[in-house]
Amino acid sequence: FIKLDEHCFGCVLCTNACPYDAIHIKKTLSEPIRENIPNINKKLCRACGACVNACKSGAIHLRSTGGEEMHSEIDEDKCIRCGYCFRSCPTDAIKYGEILPKTVKEGKTLCIDQDECIGCMTCTRICPSKGAIDVGKINKLPFIDPAYCARCEECMHACPTYAIDYVEREEAFESFNKIKTLEIASEIIDRDIHNISKGVTNIDNVIVKLLNDISADYHFEDFDYEKSMDIRDVPRGMEFSDVEIFTCTNCRSIVVNVTDFLNERLNAQLKKDLDVVKVLDLVEFFPPSLGIEVVDENCISCGLCVDVCPTESISLDGPNPILIDTDNSCVYCGLCAESCNFEAIKLKEEFFTNRNHEIFFIKRDLRGRRKGTVEINHHACQLCEVCVKNCPVDALSVEDGKVVVNHDDCISCRNCEGICPVNAARVSTIWQFL
Repeated sequence: FIKLDEHCFGCVLCTNACPYDAIHIKKTLSEPIRENIPNINKKLCRACGACVNACKSGAIHLRSTGGEEMHSEIDEDKCIRCGYCFRSCPTDAIKYGEILPKTVKEGKTLCIDQDECIGCMTCTRICPSKGAIDVGKINKLPFIDPAYCARCEECMHACPTYAIDYVEREEAFESFNKIKTLEIASEIIDRDIHNISKGVTNIDNVIVKLLNDISADYHFEDFDYEKSMDIRDVPRGMEFSDVEIFTCTNCRSIVVNVTDFLNERLNAQLKKDLDVVKVLDLVEFFPPSLGIEVVDENCISCGLCVDVCPTESISLDGPNPILIDTDNSCVYCGLCAESCNFEAIKLKEEFFTNRNHEIFFIKRDLRGRRKGTVEINHHACQLCEVCVKNCPVDALSVEDGKVVVNHDDCISCRNCEGICPVNAARVSTIWQFL
């Protein structure tokens, strides 16, 4: 069996490490060590009474003698060492626990070596001075606040890795301030990210609603496409009217000028005075709304679409029509629509784009594979490889520190464009005709 000697200080590491729960510790708690009472600097005290109001035990009162100005004074018998007076003092006249014991010489104080600390939290459990030892939110290790520490040395004697020792006060405060600065910066960043996230979510919801509202007002059946212009024949720089219709080999498009509409509605919804340029920035990288539809009466369950689907999103249960998993795996590439000989699959996409400081809503009805060329902005790309890992046909790879596109394998599904966190991937042909 294992015999323990007087060097054991009850850190319970052995009990946690034993796989058979064979070690048990009988604990006898000693009388708590009372830390020093707060020290009031009479020269800094302005007798504002903040500490008097904050004291829960009535231990502080204002006093004035013939040779001194009015200042706060603490009754040692009534003081419970809670530290509320220290926190409330606006002139920093109260220092909590800074009356050093006689054993501490040359103005040194305790400090935890963050490199030696193993995070066992023994010091936090045995420290009698409330608020003297805190745990960092970033590195999850304890650190000592020199202003609260009573220098009782309990933590120093209990530390299993000897990570706690006396250091010069300047070094201790420098270490403490460095950790607290990181903590404060972390809290500010977390709060800002939360606020930004809420704002972005609100803007996204507004734009999605506006896109749906516009889409509901325009239907392909309402237009005569026999007299429409082919997208490939549109002259560069051509002036567009409020509503234009275009065709191409495998798609129909409705192009609507929504500059004034979006500007007015966004300002009303967000309660902000945005100019057209800012609205352009909002919609420039807004992801398109994609959809796919199976015309049940045209589908004969031939299975051709199942064979060409790169993500295995189509299931066949003949003689019933096919089922497409749009919730999880479909990337709306259009290969299934291209392979269908009976026009049983229709691919739809709706998005905003801009031209000459004007915003256009585009609604496309694709009856085949989407044509396009993926372009990577290497200056914006951060090489996170999220596009490479999520490409359904493995058309993306990293070579010589850059994301490279294999255009022979690429199916222009726009999956990389939608998931890129810095908008470094673009499918070029969607904007070419504008």
